[in-house]
Amino acid sequence: MDQNQIWTYVSLLSPIVLLLGISIGLYNFKHLGVSTRYLFYYLVLCLGADFLCRYFGYYSRFKYNLFIVPIFGFFELAIFSKLYYSHILRRRSNILIGFMVLALLCVSSELLFVSRLLHLKNFQSFGKVIADVVIVLYCLMYYWRIFNGSIPIVKEHRYLNVAALIYFSINLVLFLPINFLVNESISVVFLFWVLNLVSLNLFYLVLIYLIWQNGKIRKCLR
Repeated sequence: MDQNQIWTYVSLLSPIVLLLGISIGLYNFKHLGVSTRYLFYYLVLCLGADFLCRYFGYYSRFKYNLFIVPIFGFFELAIFSKLYYSHILRRRSNILIGFMVLALLCVSSELLFVSRLLHLKNFQSFGKVIADVVIVLYCLMYYWRIFNGSIPIVKEHRYLNVAALIYFSINLVLFLPINFLVNESISVVFLFWVLNLVSLNLFYLVLIYLIWQNGKIRKCLR
């Protein structure tokens, strides 16, 4: 069994974990709080992106899926922007809205440069990196507002923020060199994706736990 086959089988862990999380989310959906539902939507987004990556990477005639990265980054940023603005930061600020819109425009602007996204040798994308940076900033804003006493400490939000800060910081480091990795040896790329696989599945598990916990608690209160 070669390295590619090993990776193919190991990478199945992600959709399995996501399907588990989505199943738990569907079972508890009517009991979930509004903010927790965004975590469920995020898992659905991740599963959709996972399936698309597998299709274009393994089964389509192109055997190329990197163009999905900035598209996923846009929707990922959109979900976390809405979650943090409306439910975690709880700050009605035109400046913050403007910052979020600008960040989303920066990520989406990459989709205009099709030639840089659809050709492996010319691939250049910073959309996912921008999304990671902005989400890390949201996490830091949360701590600033807690420090200022602007928002109360919500246990669920605290756990989510810690997990998001760690995951997206790691993700930022991993995706910064993605433009250079496309032409690197398979061993280097393999190490990159293993680290990514471990970090994202741990993040998924935290989100699944929060979804399960929120659904269980709210169900008991009814």
